[in-house]
Amino acid sequence: MCLIVDANVSHRVFGDNPTLAGERLRTALDNNRRKIVIGGKLRFELLQSDAFKTWFIQASLAGFVRDLADGEVNQRAERLRERAVCRSDDEHVVALALISRSHVLCTSDTSLMADFKNGRIVSPPGSIYSADALANPKRQYNNLLKWTRVCKGCR
Repeated sequence: MCLIVDANVSHRVFGDNPTLAGERLRTALDNNRRKIVIGGKLRFELLQSDAFKTWFIQASLAGFVRDLADGEVNQRAERLRERAVCRSDDEHVVALALISRSHVLCTSDTSLMADFKNGRIVSPPGSIYSADALANPKRQYNNLLKWTRVCKGCR
């Protein structure tokens, strides 16, 4: 299963002092139990972080990353903008989810969470993995790391 990590929480997953939930997500990614999907504007945003950039290079070589073509992601994001269906300004993240059929998003952006869980935008509605979870992440977050739903391209 692929998941999307929003740039606003990448430091909580890939940084020097990750949260416990971020650390668990990173372990799942590093052990190839999960893949991260990136592309378009989100790739650009994530690669601004040196910590992510270092992880990304190694993970790409190991096959832990689904890197989608910018053109397709940008076109879908533009169509979402034109339709004005998103509450957030993260159409590029929603577009990535639609193209990859990834149903798990790691973010702390409440507007993006609402878009991702809106069945009229993302169908079926996605699930949120919070890297902000405190010392004892909820069981549901751990279950998301064990989730076996396969997204397009992860078969």
